[in-house]
Amino acid sequence: MKRGISYDDSIRMMRDIVSTMASEFGDSLTISTVGLGNRNDEFRPLKEIAEAATAAGAKGSFERCERTAHSITSAISSLVTSTTETRLALQDGRHRGYTQRSDLVSEKEAIVKTQWKFYRIIEHFVYDPRMKRLWISPLLPLAVTHSSEAAKRRHNPPFLAINSNYLGKGAERVAFRCRLADSQSRSHFVFDDMVAKETKDVERFEEKRDFHEGFAQSQDFANYLAMQFNNHLKCIPSYSALETPQLRFVGCSVLMLEDPNFRNDVRYVLVEKMLDADRFRWTKWNDNNGMVDGKKKHMPIDVDFELRQLQKEEATNLGAIEEGDECSDDDSISDVETSSSGDEVGGYQTSTEINPSEYLQAFTHFTYRFTNKRVMVCDLQGRRMVYGRTDKGQTGMNAFFKTHKCTKICKYLELSAKNKKWQRDWRQDCAQGMNFNR
Repeated sequence: MKRGISYDDSIRMMRDIVSTMASEFGDSLTISTVGLGNRNDEFRPLKEIAEAATAAGAKGSFERCERTAHSITSAISSLVTSTTETRLALQDGRHRGYTQRSDLVSEKEAIVKTQWKFYRIIEHFVYDPRMKRLWISPLLPLAVTHSSEAAKRRHNPPFLAINSNYLGKGAERVAFRCRLADSQSRSHFVFDDMVAKETKDVERFEEKRDFHEGFAQSQDFANYLAMQFNNHLKCIPSYSALETPQLRFVGCSVLMLEDPNFRNDVRYVLVEKMLDADRFRWTKWNDNNGMVDGKKKHMPIDVDFELRQLQKEEATNLGAIEEGDECSDDDSISDVETSSSGDEVGGYQTSTEINPSEYLQAFTHFTYRFTNKRVMVCDLQGRRMVYGRTDKGQTGMNAFFKTHKCTKICKYLELSAKNKKWQRDWRQDCAQGMNFNR
């Protein structure tokens, strides 16, 4: 710390430096901080550095490390992982030099939490998998079509009110709270809160509707895979039409709005239902860095191996992990399952009690097998998959299989790479026109 600079000012300076770096490199940069000490130590500067990195678009994390061999080993592994991820991301060219918007203020930081602005709705689009494009729809946005109030309405609300302060940010988009309205007044709000999403990068506003089309397509496709998974669940021994979890992804619409602050007075936002986090506990089940059930399982990292994998991917232009099996001498990560703990009979665990998480982890594994290793749906938080800048391709799939332990559901569905039945019977051409057997 420089002489004459207060403790708070020094923290602020570090936050500013980290924010500048994060804004420059975006989600290609991973900043991890580790606090070595006792449980009652606050580590405020390290926490704020990680928070600043995340707020500015990078991936920030803080880990508390106690003075034990196991804790120190885990912390070192975490740092190696973040260093490797950043190195691979930058070498892979994922950084596009986008400029993050400077007008973003979060609801948490704002003095006035909600400042509604009203926009007239010009057009409503939904994704049509048969046409493979966004299509004009005369109906209400998909976020409200299942509402009891929707069935009673004779006309669509002409306005969308969007809160000026954002609700959350991801790698590519920023989300705002929004409401449909019959007029430009809060007293005329109709239906429940929704979420409006748009790019957080200045340059990508020029993509207009095209920016949202890819997300709408991926969400529709993820829902198709969820339906296939639900159908396959009917074969498990403990299946119950009333009790077995059913997966689905929330539907989304794209609204064209009248906004004089945008080029041609037109603004596009993707809207979807806001999940009720107060009623239902929000859980991040996994991500494309190998995290499972909210915890990152740190695996020993071989940097040379990771770089060989990256070079192999660039040389062969692979879109998916090369799956090793019992006949292969390839040193890439295999999806031959690692058994989870528990007694097993004939390859299946004897307990019929299944944790909801097991369905989600098995779903990610299922998407990889069902699409013939071309797609993996992960980063499960109720939605999101591997398309866009968050798509890590082979690297992300490797990360999943490094930490994935096949659950009872994986075993019931015979998702192992050793199961050649998939090649004969289970895969089929996707309704969206993608041939997974090629």
